[in-house]
Amino acid sequence: MVEATSRPESFAPLVESLVRLSGAADVDSIAVEAVNGAADITSARAAAIGVQRGDSVVLLASTGYDCDSMAASAVLPLDAGLPLTECVRTGRTTIHGQTSGATWIAVPLLTPSLRGGLLVSLTPTSSADAAPLEILADATAAALSRLDVQSAAAGASASVVIDAPAWLAAAAHVEPAPGGELVGAGDVVALVPGSRPDISWLVVGDVCGSGTAAAATAADFREAVSVLAGADPSPGGLLTGVDRALRRHDNTGRHVTAAAVRMRLRSGRIQAAIAIAGHPPVLRWRRGEVTPMGTPSVPLNMLPAQSTSYEEDVILELLPGDLLLAYTDGLVERGADDRSDLLVEVFTRAGALGDPDLIVDLLRRAMVGNGETVRDDMAIAVIGLH
Repeated sequence: MVEATSRPESFAPLVESLVRLSGAADVDSIAVEAVNGAADITSARAAAIGVQRGDSVVLLASTGYDCDSMAASAVLPLDAGLPLTECVRTGRTTIHGQTSGATWIAVPLLTPSLRGGLLVSLTPTSSADAAPLEILADATAAALSRLDVQSAAAGASASVVIDAPAWLAAAAHVEPAPGGELVGAGDVVALVPGSRPDISWLVVGDVCGSGTAAAATAADFREAVSVLAGADPSPGGLLTGVDRALRRHDNTGRHVTAAAVRMRLRSGRIQAAIAIAGHPPVLRWRRGEVTPMGTPSVPLNMLPAQSTSYEEDVILELLPGDLLLAYTDGLVERGADDRSDLLVEVFTRAGALGDPDLIVDLLRRAMVGNGETVRDDMAIAVIGLH
């Protein structure tokens, strides 16, 4: 730590920043309060907060910058040699520049689950004292750690719910967007029981956006799916019911895409019905060939109440050895680059493994590749007969 030599006049904005930070209730709010506080206590022209994710630093929030490379959700290579990336990489306070000119100060931000940094870009009239920034960074880390404990207690991993019957082999993976580790993902995979032992459901949902608000809507979605599945509706009926439930929870400003698959075991085969609301099609693997199943209709929460009902548009039979893959668009979209064709190609080959756990792991590694940073939540699920 740098020895605290702050002028008394800098204490007031620091205390005010710490008070606002203590009241922040989610990751987004904490990040915003941290950068605003950093700018206030140093009179900086700009400030940013970033966390390490793989070989990159992802910005959670920023203020004062006029370039996309320093905007929230921007990704900086860990080896870029910038003050912020060097601070995150080394875990030490980093100062670049001259006291008579532009100066950059980055101070480390460490929690049990995150490694990050708080950056300010200073002008000659700004305060170049790192001590109050380090105090603010410590308070930010404490606030994030508090959320980390709360999320663990609440079971943030509930983004994946697998309650599969003995006749169904299943595996799934959900990965939140950068910064979402503490609040959970906006993507949901729910494999839940139906009304009888021979009926099971696979429902995959993708809430628009990411972060705290998306995770809250995802929790409402997951709860509605679990309740409605036990009433044994059609897949279209389940999606219609979920749509109504989201509206009752006042989630009308955030749409959700979803794929619902109702499965029934009959004579050693699975009769499956599929309904899709604005979601990528479900992929069926059979003897080395992959076929998309389902036609997207309108996403949930997109039309006025009572104006939408969903119907299943695909009924199929799954034979021993067949597999179904459901996923969210975060798995295949990288900005303007759509990797859906790559997913089909990899699944065509990986399906021969026959083991959903192995297939999910292989697909995830193939689609992300080389430690690449994914900017959106992503989910994947594979099912087949035992």
